[in-house]
Amino acid sequence: MKEFKLSIVGVADFIIISPEVLTLLLQKIKESSKEQMDIPADAIMPVEYTQYLTKVLNSNRDKSVFRFRQISEKELKKQQIYQILEYQMKSLQIEQNGCFEYFTLLAQGSKEKYSYNLGAERSFFYICHDEESRFTYVFPDGRQESIVLDWKKE
Repeated sequence: MKEFKLSIVGVADFIIISPEVLTLLLQKIKESSKEQMDIPADAIMPVEYTQYLTKVLNSNRDKSVFRFRQISEKELKKQQIYQILEYQMKSLQIEQNGCFEYFTLLAQGSKEKYSYNLGAERSFFYICHDEESRFTYVFPDGRQESIVLDWKKE
């Protein structure tokens, strides 16, 4: 068994990436046959969590940690939540190495459908495909939580 620590590095704002979001993302990478992929935004950011974040972040926008320098809008909507996730995912590291070559939010047709186009770093991609890999998410405050992937054969 190989243990790998995942963390968001260099982000001063409130981190919106939860262990559940990482689990969904890692599962999608594990299921992909290619290092480059498109993932619907709501496949890794559940609708309920996005709605929750919208309410919590908008009610706290007067606090500096909730201002998100890359977002100019005063009121956050779904698109801005997805933009924050994009920005923070670009700072995701596994054992001090970057996880993605690129991680880009795309609008699909209408502005209500979004997906992420991403390229996983080769080593990260292979780690996600190794059944011996175990992941721990390290929060900015040092707390840690295990991330469990589904390895059942279909």
